[in-house]
Amino acid sequence: RPSPEQSPRDSEEEANCEGTRLSPGDDLAEAIETERDEGVTFCLEAGTYEVPNDIDVQDGDQVIGAGMEQTFLEGAGAKIVIDAQGADDVLIRGLDISGGRGRIECRPMCGSGFRGGLDNRVESVRLHDNENHGIGGSDEGLVVIDSVLDHNGARGFLGCCAGGIKGGSGFVIRNSEIYSNTGNGIWCDSGCGGGFEVYDSEIYDNSRSGIRYEVSDDGAIIENNRIYGNNTSDPPGGHGGIGIIASANARIVGNFLEDNMAAGIVINDTPRGNSHDILVRDNDLNGDDLEGCGASVVCESNL
Repeated sequence: RPSPEQSPRDSEEEANCEGTRLSPGDDLAEAIETERDEGVTFCLEAGTYEVPNDIDVQDGDQVIGAGMEQTFLEGAGAKIVIDAQGADDVLIRGLDISGGRGRIECRPMCGSGFRGGLDNRVESVRLHDNENHGIGGSDEGLVVIDSVLDHNGARGFLGCCAGGIKGGSGFVIRNSEIYSNTGNGIWCDSGCGGGFEVYDSEIYDNSRSGIRYEVSDDGAIIENNRIYGNNTSDPPGGHGGIGIIASANARIVGNFLEDNMAAGIVINDTPRGNSHDILVRDNDLNGDDLEGCGASVVCESNL
């Protein structure tokens, strides 16, 4: 696969991180969870940090590493490696996060690399090999940019939550790579409050849908992505490269699709609702099927 690369801005900001400096061997949870009245910037030096317990960040915190190929947070018992639930305006940047652990009994809220609060940002972070998902259960306003989500999910979490990223609140993904996850690569489900947007990203080799927008009507924009080789396990239920399931107000424009099993783009109704007010335009299907056009699902100029 292509090697993830940091943007020049990321490299400059991480090199010049000003804040509380932490080194491998430090107890991150103890350092970050101290009582205080305002957010703190934590600068994590290069190396590997074992995380036996969830790291609970607070409003306005920034956790900045030396780069996703240099600063590694490895779950060693943590159910959620970095947990920002209830924390506003959190930033994590320049990290590699793995090893979130979970059991069927605690799903869906365990086995994650990151869970966000309101208006959080994940930038230049790799999240991988977490038992449930790389990112899950965040509040509205999450932005994921220049990041990599791969090899997350496990059979015990399939159907409820497994995959690269899943949320019931809306989020935005830009310039990211989501691949080889068990389950859906990118999944916004059951309300998807605040809207859902995916731009300029590469989504491939996920075992179910590459992108799935389900039982939601707050709106989705899926634009200018490369989406290929998804739905490798080929289950029923409207899976494919892009799945719009019992949802409304979606724009699917200018995407490249190829070799997705079942369909490149599929729009389905279910007993939970009907899909409507959807535009599918200017997508390059490369032989993949396009299913569900008609009525208020407008499909035009797709190749």
